Amino acid sequence: MFKFWAPAILFFLSLHVQHIGFRSIFTPRYIKTRFIFFDVMSLSKKVVQVEKLYQELDRRLALFRSKSGLSCASECGRCCKKPDIEAWAIEFLPLAYRHCLEGTDQPLLNKIVESPDQICILFSPFILDKGFCNHYNYRGAICRLFGFSAVIDKYGQRRLSTCKTIKEQSTKTYIKASEMAREWEDMPTYQYYYQKLQEIEPSLCHERLPINKAIRAALGYVMNRFYYENEDYISENPPKAG
Repeated sequence: MFKFWAPAILFFLSLHVQHIGFRSIFTPRYIKTRFIFFDVMSLSKKVVQVEKLYQELDRRLALFRSKSGLSCASECGRCCKKPDIEAWAIEFLPLAYRHCLEGTDQPLLNKIVESPDQICILFSPFILDKGFCNHYNYRGAICRLFGFSAVIDKYGQRRLSTCKTIKEQSTKTYIKASEMAREWEDMPTYQYYYQKLQEIEPSLCHERLPINKAIRAALGYVMNRFYYENEDYISENPPKAG
């Protein structure tokens, strides 16, 4: 196969060299602009990896909820209103990637920059059927894990991590779910999924940030690979938000 394509590749390369000059193809700018496509492809693979990890997590969480009977209180959303939620930037890589593809990344970035509120910008009190989230399918790992997963304590035991409301309103179910969390081998844990996220892109996992800053960091990471490495795009579309 390579023997068949090699002459054609060399022929078109020779035409390209004749057009722009031999030395030009080795300039940093030429190499950077020509290979940005492969950088975006690499980014898309990371996004797919995060999405697949979330699909696996959602499946295990749904199974745990079904087996344990544990569920959120009706129309609650208290955890979403907490101003001190922290997350890794990588948790919102699919969200940032989607907005860049749709061309809505700058409005979202502006919204984060201009918002004085510490509550998650994705929170919407009017979306009752999707956990009060206007980007429910693109929510972070912390949003998925909290309430229905376990942490591994210093003794190596799995301990259910859930909210005060569930503990108080569904005491019997909570006790049953806690026992299941310790015994069920397929129980999702924070440690496992955050380790998997770190393996995908360590640079986006070095610090837990307030949730809006985590979303902003994810946007910056994706926008940098879509636009800022392309000098022609920068000159025509300077960034508006600092």
